[in-house]
Amino acid sequence: MGAHTRPMPPDADLSLPGLAGIVADLLEELGLEDVVVVANDTGGAVAQWLVGHRASRVGALVLTSCDAWEVFPPKPQLYLIPAARLPGALWTVGQLVRFRWVQRTPFAYGWTTREAMPDDVMRSFTTPVRTVPGVRRDLRRLLLAVDKRYTFEAAEALPSFDKPALVVWGDQDKLFPREHGERLASLLPQGRFELMPDSRGFVPMEQPAALAERIVEFLGAPRAANVHLPTS
Repeated sequence: MGAHTRPMPPDADLSLPGLAGIVADLLEELGLEDVVVVANDTGGAVAQWLVGHRASRVGALVLTSCDAWEVFPPKPQLYLIPAARLPGALWTVGQLVRFRWVQRTPFAYGWTTREAMPDDVMRSFTTPVRTVPGVRRDLRRLLLAVDKRYTFEAAEALPSFDKPALVVWGDQDKLFPREHGERLASLLPQGRFELMPDSRGFVPMEQPAALAERIVEFLGAPRAANVHLPTS
């Protein structure tokens, strides 16, 4: 999605179903069972498609504030789709987003967190798309594959995932409507909705310890035995 460091194969399917397929194939290749999938932002849309269509290796789902239905991507980032069609536009975006004042605008990361993210984190988000042509190619292909019908289809398939599911939404989220989180939880047969205080859309970034504690409580002692809580 632009922050990866190794370009994908040129023929990789980077549509929402394709991304979910990559996750499903990874779980299969590793031989993992009863996996707890925790997802945020666009990853939440990928996880919705995964549990609705290829959930055989998934044992539980945790969604935090994320894309769903018509919010794919959120309004401040919609400009990226036409930008993907203009030669050189994503290169320009990559050059601009290295500057902190750009990062804190709604069109970049300004609405994802209440405070600016650490410089090393922002560099990890913004350096690959600026410096690796193959990463820009991947981001362009991903943006051109964006289709809201996939997020609607992902939500429609959620009732088939009759396993534990927790939906945690930032109480100050400015990108993803709270009612979307409530609707997602209601569609999941074992869904539970909670708000995370003092958080916008990037809940794992703003409240890592509090989110981890909720996940451990949600999973229960036996399954959570190997969950490691962050210290800060």
